[in-house]
Amino acid sequence: MDNLYFITGMPRSGTTIISSGLNKISRVVVPKETHYFEYLGTSFRKQLFPSNRLGLANRILLDNGIREIDDLDSAPVDAIGLYFDLVGKIKKHFDAEFLIEKTPNHYKYIGEINFRNVNIKVVHLIRDPRDVYLSRQKVPWGKRSAYAIADEFRRSIAIIEDLKKQDVECMVVKYEDLIVDPRRYFKAVSYTHLRAHETSLH
Repeated sequence: MDNLYFITGMPRSGTTIISSGLNKISRVVVPKETHYFEYLGTSFRKQLFPSNRLGLANRILLDNGIREIDDLDSAPVDAIGLYFDLVGKIKKHFDAEFLIEKTPNHYKYIGEINFRNVNIKVVHLIRDPRDVYLSRQKVPWGKRSAYAIADEFRRSIAIIEDLKKQDVECMVVKYEDLIVDPRRYFKAVSYTHLRAHETSLH
């Protein structure tokens, strides 16, 4: 089975910065956030797929400029199968070898995906929660209280550590290090995490 690549982290932790840089690397595409597994939520945990699966698939493809969606009626009905189908369509559209899915909160679901015999690689961003708190005050969404953000930070670290115990390949990047030398981390993710030895920055 193909690899699945994810960029995750608490919102406002630098996921957009690193995804923007990786999107400039040849043969790599980071599409718009899908919120795919986040959207499925409880339905995904029960291995059930909502009846409006085609609506979700349509939205994801259209968000990425793909309008050739007539064949969705024959798409897989299970969550993982449909996700791979969408990944394949987006990779083909952008003529990419590697697709990295950047939806910050997807780290919460990767453990369950891992039980489905999928090879997963994760780049997880962490940032001082005090700075996350200050940054969250500037946007009209997400948890805004200091207590909630501190708890979210603690939980995210625990989840990533648990994923490592499940042999999920996780590369943790500190926001504070990323902004000092972003090019270094773009290359590190490309060469060592993706195994894309021939990639290069545009």
